[in-house]
Amino acid sequence: MRIQTLFLLLFLSISQCFSQSSTFLADGVTGNFYKPATRADVEGSPLLFSEWAQGVLYLKDGSKAEKFLFNIDLYSNEILFQHEGNPLVVVNPVKELIVFSGEINGRNKFLFRAGYLPVDKNNENTYYQVLQDGPVSLLKQTRKIIKERKEYNQPVVKEFDVIESYFLVHAGRTPERISKSRKSLLDAIGENSGKLSAWTEKKGYKCKNEEEMMAVVKAFNENKYNQD
Repeated sequence: MRIQTLFLLLFLSISQCFSQSSTFLADGVTGNFYKPATRADVEGSPLLFSEWAQGVLYLKDGSKAEKFLFNIDLYSNEILFQHEGNPLVVVNPVKELIVFSGEINGRNKFLFRAGYLPVDKNNENTYYQVLQDGPVSLLKQTRKIIKERKEYNQPVVKEFDVIESYFLVHAGRTPERISKSRKSLLDAIGENSGKLSAWTEKKGYKCKNEEEMMAVVKAFNENKYNQD
């Protein structure tokens, strides 16, 4: 009876160890084992980068980690990192993540940040890509959702669809959703003298792409539109 009890205690101890979902790492990052929230019948990947990339993770406690490869699950809004070849989800409260990769629009450095005030269905844990930083910041939110596609005489196919949204945020205020247009951007910036609008017209900026939107926000933050 005593031997059976010992075996039972040993089994429970082993089971408890395997049931623990957290892995504590020496670099100050705590990770949960990554379990994608989607099933295998969904085509495509929920991840932002097709290849894991070098980066620097800044935590809210002031520490940072930079020895890992990183990625972002755009379906579940989770920052991932690799440890000994295993994908893990960052548990620590994150301030921001800088990722170095050259596979999206020719850019090789991407800044992601959480902590903004809630807007729409987003909360303070929502990660945004910071396209332009400063007193006024231009943010981009990229999400992946699951949609169904049905072709003639073919079964329904489930696949990931990319949804991109843009926000403008003044320091300490709630982000404001904007569209890719000069009027939407200028209205959100709120520069009422008309000088910024005249500057954008002089430059030929219609703000139909990220580059022009970033240039306008940068010019406003640096007061460049009053100098040109």
